[in-house]
Order: sequence, then C-alpha cells, then structure tokens
Amino acid sequence: MRFRFVMVLAVVLVVAGSATSAAFADTPVIPNDGSLPWSDPNHSTPLEQVLSRIASTIAQRQVHVHCNGDTEWSQLASNYALNPAAEAGFVPHPLQWYPLSRTWYDSSDIEFLSPTTCTYLVQFARAASKPTKCPTTTTQTVLQTVRYRATIRAKVEKRVRINGHWVMRPVWVTRTVWKTKQAPVQTTVAGPPAPCYPSGDVSGDYGNYAYAIWVLAHESIHLYDMRSGGSVDLPFEIRADCYGLQWVRYAAQQLGDTADDGEAIAQYDFNVQYPTHQGITNGGGQPYWSADCHQGGPLDLSPSDGVWP
Repeated sequence: MRFRFVMVLAVVLVVAGSATSAAFADTPVIPNDGSLPWSDPNHSTPLEQVLSRIASTIAQRQVHVHCNGDTEWSQLASNYALNPAAEAGFVPHPLQWYPLSRTWYDSSDIEFLSPTTCTYLVQFARAASKPTKCPTTTTQTVLQTVRYRATIRAKVEKRVRINGHWVMRPVWVTRTVWKTKQAPVQTTVAGPPAPCYPSGDVSGDYGNYAYAIWVLAHESIHLYDMRSGGSVDLPFEIRADCYGLQWVRYAAQQLGDTADDGEAIAQYDFNVQYPTHQGITNGGGQPYWSADCHQGGPLDLSPSDGVWP
C-alpha cells in the first residue's frame, strides 16, 4: 500500500458539550515497555502477535505480520524492487499459478509493514487512552455545604430603668448570623475521552493512526486473495482498499479501542483518506479507488446490515 503518512501535527476538532460514555473503556493490549515492534528477529514481538491474529481473522487462515526496522525495510524493498519511502506495507505475490485455471499455486503468508506503520500501531496498541480520542468535559450536579447570612429574633436579658430603678428584663432583638445548608451546585469536570476525527484533514497524527490501521487491514485482504486456488485476475488493490476499510473498526477494537471510536476511525478513512486514492495506481497499473465502494454497492461486504464502512 502506498505511503500516505504526513508527519505534521494538525488541529483536531474536539467534541463539544457533555460527553457520552462508550460501552467499554480503552485498554492497552500490549505492554508499554518501550521495546521496538521489530526487536525480535523471529518476528514474534507482542505487537506482531496481536497484528498476526487480526490479519489471520481477516485472511480467514493463519498468516503472519512482520514489523520492520529501517535497515530490514530497505533490504526488503530492494529485494522486491520497491521504493521503501513510498510503501506503508506490502504482500509479495505468490510465485506460481496454474496457467489454465489462472489460479495461484501457492499462498502468500506474510504481510510486511514499514517502520512508520508499525510505530503508529504500537503506540495505538499500548495506549490506555487511544490517541484518536479527545478530552471532554461534562456538567455534574452535586450537593455542597454552603454558608449564608440569616436574620433571627432572639430573647436576651437587657438592663432597663423602671420607676427609677435599674433592673434586668428579657427583650426581643434582631440579629444577623451565619448558617450552613446543603445546596445543589453545578460543576464542570473532565469526562471520558470521546471520538473526534478532523473532517477534511489528512495531515495530522490522527490521520497517521487511522491510516496505519487501514494499512494493516488492506494488506490482510491481500493475504485473503493471494492464496492457493485464488484467482490471479482480481482487482487486488480495489478489493484491498475497499474491503480493508470495512475491517478497520474491527482492527481498531482488537488494538484496544472502543466500538464508537473504531467506527469513527473507519468513517474518517472512508470520508477523508479514501478519496485521496482516486486516480492512484500501483506499480502494475492497478487502481486503488472505485466508485463501487459505497454502502450497498458491489463492494459492500454486508449490504443488508446498514453499516458502512
């Protein structure tokens, strides 16, 4: 999949008003130990294990995801005649196919992800609060003890003169005193983080996280297509782009995100990122974008459920 990461921070639209709580909270799915996602030469880091499980579900068979550091990525790109700076991930085609049936003889079992893709994925997977969410505030009403001034009448002994004599007599006087009471008070407090994608902006870190998750799903669709017995004549990039979009929410949730944010990321990828692929082709001339990729369209994997992407 062609590189689309832009390393410029952007202003993200924050959800205004009271926050609504999601069904579940964000969770980190791998240890936040600072290790690199490609630190294991056998490609079995905690991140790669999680990514491989996600890819296997999408590919509907056992496959593997490899994260790569700069040196390994450059070597891989050289081996496959790719530009390391222009690819966010790739799956090598199977080497042989049957000429009569035009089906693959063997299967591709590994998707290779670039250092940038894996860096965003590992940060996302480790985050206890996902970086695709924004802070929110909510208003609460609580009972607080408040002081107030009150006027009271009190009986006191007062010295008065009666018939030329001073005597003490009870009299009523008015006094102002401080009292306390429990009263409802509205206060603004921090609410749970909420989905907030920047409509129209593909230049910020939000876009990079969303794109990395899409890359993972995109390459996993290639693994689904490039299997023994599969057709060699499929529109691979169109399928990977559009079908991958429909797996983004699942992938995000498997990386510890909540369902509402997974949906927001998928909506962002479709509404903001996908249109930028129009007119772009891979090295073999295959396009990525298709007008058939829409709700209820020919590329909708579940056209009757009303969910898109």
